[in-house]
Amino acid sequence: METSLANPARTVPYATAALATILAVLDVLTPFSAGVLARSDPQAAIPGASPALSLPEVVKGAVGPFPSHSDGYGNPGASGLGYIALITLHTGQTRRELAITGQTGEGLDGTLAFDRAEAGGAYLGQVNLIVASSFIGINGAIWGYDVAKASEIGERKLFEIPEPKTGGIPVYPADPLLDAASRLLGTRDTPRFPLLPGAQVIAAHKEITARGPATVWCGVAIGIAEHRDTDASAIMELCGKRRGRSSRDPTGEFYFRLIRQNLAKSVMRVGANQGVRYREIFVGIKREAVPEGSVGHAMATAPYIVLAKNAVPPGGPEKLPEMNISAWERALQGRPPHQADPAAGSPPDRKP
Repeated sequence: METSLANPARTVPYATAALATILAVLDVLTPFSAGVLARSDPQAAIPGASPALSLPEVVKGAVGPFPSHSDGYGNPGASGLGYIALITLHTGQTRRELAITGQTGEGLDGTLAFDRAEAGGAYLGQVNLIVASSFIGINGAIWGYDVAKASEIGERKLFEIPEPKTGGIPVYPADPLLDAASRLLGTRDTPRFPLLPGAQVIAAHKEITARGPATVWCGVAIGIAEHRDTDASAIMELCGKRRGRSSRDPTGEFYFRLIRQNLAKSVMRVGANQGVRYREIFVGIKREAVPEGSVGHAMATAPYIVLAKNAVPPGGPEKLPEMNISAWERALQGRPPHQADPAAGSPPDRKP
């Protein structure tokens, strides 16, 4: 019987097919082996490798389908694979008037305190929060840091966390990031580009509900990864309550200083666990005194969103990394104020 090796007319097609199969297998294995290399040595550079998405590409892919409303990341109709992370802290309270014998926790009063909290400050009301792990990935950008940068970001160092390779990681207040989120979403009474009512919104989130008298508080720390093209930045949230006054710390200054320090240290521990280095950390705390007869709520929430179309400045979303928050606001002057987007059915521009 004649074999293919003895017949050149048959040998070439078989060899070509075999070579194509081998190349296909190698093509599949290459990203896997590269991922193993990156994990075993997070700082190692892979020759020829490029970031999954550049910052302009992230922002270009982080525009939602609605003119006046932001939307949750992962919903249909976005412009691409990117998303924007917002940093927010909220507190609120209500009178304890709806308690029922046998209820769990603070019941309806607790829910209403939560409702008050999310409606205060940067408006997060009327949304369905989906709690996720607390990382801002390589296809995410931080509002107020990467885009529409806050003017005072990283200007006032609070303290440093010791780190063997660099000597110390600087820790800054997160207040400029909190302010930037409020300037994007607006407030309940003065909305700018709020989240679509009823939207499904993935968020890093922790919360606490407590009966007064007490002080409810929430805190957040954001560790900015040294290598943003290969590692995620980390968010750590913490919530609690403080009852009574200490004669040694009547204002709570030392208590809340310890919370800030521990939040920053926890970010460093996450980095050690994951083999990731952070170049700087931002921490923030919000608190509210809750009197007797009331129920308070505190929540640290970092929603992952896509922007309203009207939030995009002239020149396109790629301009946002070049702008600070004030320049972004000036660029939007003259645009129509916030208005309701179509609610009935599927808007024409929300087709996937």
